[in-house]
Amino acid sequence: MNLCRLIPVASICTLIAFSFSIANGQSRDTNRLVVDVLSLKNQTPVRGFVLVENAEEGIAIAVSKRWLEKEAPEAFAKALESAEQAAHRARIQLRDRLTKLIDTKTGAFGFLVSKELERMEFEIENPKNQDYQFLVLRFKSANVTSRNIASLSNRRIALWSWHERLADMETRKPSSLASELKSANIDFNSVPPSLAIRFYPVEESEEQWNTRLAIVSHRLDKPVEFQGTGDVMIFVDGEQRPSMASLMGQIMQSQMNALLQEQPRNQTDAYWTAQATTHAEKRNAAYFRATHVTIDLLRATSTVESVFIVKQPAGTWAIAWRSIASQNANDQKQDAIVRIKEDPQLKDIQTQLEQLAGSSASLDSAIRSGAATMLAQRMVDLEFQQFSESYLRRLNSPAIQAVVK
Repeated sequence: MNLCRLIPVASICTLIAFSFSIANGQSRDTNRLVVDVLSLKNQTPVRGFVLVENAEEGIAIAVSKRWLEKEAPEAFAKALESAEQAAHRARIQLRDRLTKLIDTKTGAFGFLVSKELERMEFEIENPKNQDYQFLVLRFKSANVTSRNIASLSNRRIALWSWHERLADMETRKPSSLASELKSANIDFNSVPPSLAIRFYPVEESEEQWNTRLAIVSHRLDKPVEFQGTGDVMIFVDGEQRPSMASLMGQIMQSQMNALLQEQPRNQTDAYWTAQATTHAEKRNAAYFRATHVTIDLLRATSTVESVFIVKQPAGTWAIAWRSIASQNANDQKQDAIVRIKEDPQLKDIQTQLEQLAGSSASLDSAIRSGAATMLAQRMVDLEFQQFSESYLRRLNSPAIQAVVK
């Protein structure tokens, strides 16, 4: 099976989407500026937010139109013309795609399609009425002489400053911007709101469009989910979570294996995602979310990994989203442990669990592992909810990066 990776990019959508280091060994401007700065040969430094940097695509940086127009009017005029032409092509492309969909989708998905079609027809007729804040500039890595990448805390201030459209934020100190945000009663340490709709729309490949529709369909039409641990991946309803009885049974079985010194199979993500993909193909599904639980009793940790995988037009499967969360059983709060102990499902199987455990200490260990697993599950569920909900507002943002072969 060929699992391509398809990585979603919400352009300056949230701080989380950009909590990465562009490259090792690059200096960080943690005190003077909140933006990233690219120095080019014999040119004005570019101040904005680095989105992508790799050998294939070079460097892509988002800059505010207001800053670029002030600092480099000629470059601004060319970039603006290019962005507006690309946006027009993107609107035509989306209108044509939505027209084909309008009679095939019903319910919430159908309502979204109809509203988006109306929006596209309006924007095509009134292109100058759209207030986009950012332009994306691209440079070959060889043309960039140095990079200063802002710290994560300063990036957060930058996103809030852009959201509030603070004046001259590209050249102001973090303390000055933080003070102005504080005066406006804005908690600049919180996760910033999405700025995706402030970017010009761009055309999407068939793979990108296919992935976008899969995300929306999973949330608004037909959710397809698999969950499991060890060798087992099972289909579950989109709103269903593992029962307490099932969860505790899995944990106790893991504990028995450890006591018997049985070494579990090395469960790489390629193995359990392949299991889930096989199940999805049998159901003729074109997308699915799969969640896998690994319990390490020796280290007292529970790890939950979750992916959203989409079948592409060429027949290959691509990972569109991935998240992983781990929790230590010994760190779980007492109230969570009490809730598990008082769960009616646990009481129904308590005798069997006590027989499996062999001691109250072993049962207590399993219950703590259960609390850790449930917390890790909630963490990845929340991240998937935030990720997928960002695609339910508009059908052309946030952007989805092309498939990486």
